[in-house]
This record gives sequence, C-alpha cells and structure tokens, in this order.
Amino acid sequence: MATRWMPLTLLALLALAGTPQVAVASFSFVETPTILPNVRTSMPMGDYDADGDMDVASPGTGTIYRNDGGVLVAAASVAPVFSFPSAWGDYDGDGDLDIAISGSNTPGDLIRVYRNDAGSFVDIGATFPLTEGALVYWIDYDNDGDLDLFAARREDPSTIF
Repeated sequence: MATRWMPLTLLALLALAGTPQVAVASFSFVETPTILPNVRTSMPMGDYDADGDMDVASPGTGTIYRNDGGVLVAAASVAPVFSFPSAWGDYDGDGDLDIAISGSNTPGDLIRVYRNDAGSFVDIGATFPLTEGALVYWIDYDNDGDLDLFAARREDPSTIF
C-alpha cells in the first residue's frame, strides 16, 4: 500500500512540536479628513515630483494632488473623465512619472496620456482606438527599454500600444 504524503503547514509543524504560540498584532483604522472630493473612480498614486512621498491623481475631478509632507495640495489639472483605473509610468524616459488615464467622456471611451513637464501635465494628443473602457498598465512588453501601454478590456481584445 502506497503512503500518501500531505504537505504540512507551519502551524501544523509547530503543533507537532508543542502548543503553537501565535502573536496577533492589535491595530485600528482611524478616519482622517482629507481635501479629496467624494469621488467614485480610481485614484492612482505615484511620486510624480520625485520628493519621496506618494502623490495622488483624481482623474474623475481632473486634479493631480502633490503630497507635501502628508498634506495633499491640488497642483495640476487634466481633463476630467469618469475614470477606469489609470496608471503612472515614465513613458518618455525622462526620469519623472507621466500618467495614462482611461475613462468615459463625451462622446465615448478614451485613453489619454499626459507627459509630466516639470509638474505640469500636457496631453500628448495620442489617439487609441476604443469601443469600451479599459484598465491601463505601463509595461515594457517588447523588452526594448521603454514602456508600452497595455489596455485590458472587458469585451474587446486587450491591446498593447
């Protein structure tokens, strides 16, 4: 008769050695007021000004917030859209984060890429064929050293630009 071996978890191993002792950390969540508006869209975080703290984009309101030592300050504007998840990435290789925003706006769904020019965000005017909203991610798909834009869609095939 063959013996069946089952993998042992760390807890099971500790139990074999005696009564396991498990430390449980105690913590609580505290609501902190912010200046962020009541938005119902994604709000990607990235250090666009390279000062070591995370800044926030609110594509739904068209506002980029700079984090100044824990205080969020409205610092730049982009065209507001009802946003799907957007993504920070240095697509132009200049050392600062740019942003790709995917969302819905009149007359339909779109992706916009904004280049970070010393803290001002400039729409590069790229057009992407969309028939529905997309989740966007920056990846180096072809391993050529620059970022490509991956658009994951629900109905249409996903695309890499």
